Formats: sequence, C-alpha cells, structure tokens
Amino acid sequence: MTASVPEAPARRLRLDGDAFLAAWRHLRLGDRLPLLEMPDHGATLSARDAADRAALAALHTRGLARTGPPGTPPVPVGDLADALAVLARPEVEVDLRCWEGPSAVARHRHAAVSGQLAVVAEPDPDRRGVVLDLASRGAGPVAALVGFLATAALAGLPDEPPLPGIPMTVPAAALFGDRPLHDLPPAIAHRLAALRAEPPRRQVQLGAAVQDATGRRRVGPLTVVDAAAGRMVVEVTGPRARVVPTDRAGLARELARRAG
Repeated sequence: MTASVPEAPARRLRLDGDAFLAAWRHLRLGDRLPLLEMPDHGATLSARDAADRAALAALHTRGLARTGPPGTPPVPVGDLADALAVLARPEVEVDLRCWEGPSAVARHRHAAVSGQLAVVAEPDPDRRGVVLDLASRGAGPVAALVGFLATAALAGLPDEPPLPGIPMTVPAAALFGDRPLHDLPPAIAHRLAALRAEPPRRQVQLGAAVQDATGRRRVGPLTVVDAAAGRMVVEVTGPRARVVPTDRAGLARELARRAG
C-alpha cells in the first residue's frame, strides 16, 4: 500500500503554552497526551484561573474564541476547538519521538484524525508552546489513515536515503558496538564496521494507535536509526537484530501494513 502524501496544511495555529492549556481545560477535554504535556501556569488554583482567563481573552482577539455568558471567559471555537477535539478523541493517531544530536534532545510530533479533520501537533522543544497544522482528510481504510498520518508526522524530519544494501540479521551486540566482528561473514562485518564508525545522526520511534469496536489498539512502534550512511529500521528480538534499509515513504508503508 502506498501512503498518500499530505497536502500543505489548510491552516496553521501557533499557541503559547498558556493558550493551549486554557483552551484544553475550558473545553473539558480531559487528560492530555503525554506528548502534549507542558508546564501548567499558576502556583495556585486562583492564579491558574486568572491565567486561563487572560489566555482565553487573547484567543478571543485572534478570532479563536467567542464571548461567553456574562461573568465567564471566552469559549474556544472554530478551528481551534475542532483541532483540540481531534487530539483528545482521535479515531487514528500516530506519534513520533526523535532524539537528535550529541545532546539527544527529544522532539515530538503527534498526528491524529477524526472524521474529516487531520491535525499534526508539534510542541516546542522547551514545552512552552505548540504548533497545530490542520488539513482535511476523507474517510478511508485504517491502514491508509495510518500511512497518511505517518507521512505527516515524518515530514518534520529530513528525508534520509535508505542504508545501502539488503536487509540483514546480525547479533544485536555486534550492531550496538559491544561485540567483535572478526567471526562474522566479511560482507556483514564490513557493513557493521561502517555503521559503528560514526554515531547515529538521530534515533526515532514511530507508532500508531487505532480506536475501533474492540477498544484502543497499538501498532508498533518502529525503531528507526538515521546513520551517516542512511536510514534503517532496527528490530531487536532476543540476541538478534534485524536491520532493514528504508526511507520516509517506506516507514509510512510499513506502519500502515502493520495496522491493516
């Protein structure tokens, strides 16, 4: 199955942390996803409520909230309310965690769809705000939706080329640098030596969840390593590791296949 490529978002909303928290709370959407957690404002309940009111008033000036009943703060409406509702109660969702560079700073992207609306959320690295990208998406099979959302989530990463060569199964200790290579077949030892010569550029986990009649079903996650030589999926089972060269489109297809 080929995952369709998401079009440019129909609308992008940039929210600071106060606005995101206030809108979520005012719409009574319940617990936030771990990927969307951010520091709450206000040391006391009264301070938090005051910060909520100020944030909702600011959303009103942007046309993202309407005037509430007398004595109450503005109510989030329109694209903002719709986007947060999709994130809170998705039919299908894909989450991406990425650790990049020597400091291994984590980045997150979360893509979700419900009805005909798809939303991609990317919190700031310091968790002080979030960007929401909204796009229309027609109904389709679960696998197609997973592929669509995976492509959207992966769009925030460089499209690295696949690792050269064919898939291989090797001792996990050899792949991760703890084991000598001299007793392995020369071709495999050469490939592993090249992989171990430089640290990975980034490591990624890509997973999905599907809500159906039986409840919430997890798919994956896929563990992805971007080495200097290219991108690969790594699956460790006991003492063995399976290395499969792939690219962005291949990752979306594989996650969709597992969801189907």
